[in-house]
Amino acid sequence: MPVVTDQAEQPDEPRTEPNEASPWGRSGTSWFVVLGVVAAVVVNFTVSAVAAAGALAVLAVAGGVLRLTLPRAAGLTVRSRAFDVTLMLTFGVAIAVLAAIVPQ
Repeated sequence: MPVVTDQAEQPDEPRTEPNEASPWGRSGTSWFVVLGVVAAVVVNFTVSAVAAAGALAVLAVAGGVLRLTLPRAAGLTVRSRAFDVTLMLTFGVAIAVLAAIVPQ
């Protein structure tokens, strides 16, 4: 019969937190960010810089919405949820406004 020991007697075993975020490479939101930036670079070379700025604005707003709605967003989490969402939505709107007023 196995002997049951107390956790205090086994300090060498690693503990995993139940709310621990998934590693960066395994997160769908991380790949969303990478693919969005790659798409913006492709749009920059094939269409125009203004269109690429629009793509980055959409990416930032979509990232803010994902951070707001998803419980775990590994590639989008920096500070608190409110701070992250506010920052991403503000950046998205600012980039869209600047892209709209820049002369062609």
